[in-house]
Amino acid sequence: MVIARGGSDISVRFLYLFVITNLSFAAVQTHNSILRNFEDYPRSCNAIIPFVC
Repeated sequence: MVIARGGSDISVRFLYLFVITNLSFAAVQTHNSILRNFEDYPRSCNAIIPFVC
């Protein structure tokens, strides 16, 4: 959407930032829930980016 709008619309940028932030928090919380509930789940798996978080 940022490319389609030419990158000048601030509301599209805020929407993009909100979506990235929301999905990141959801991924981390889901990953933590899986780690708590499943003992055989590998601890080395990452929630978002490998070797970062």
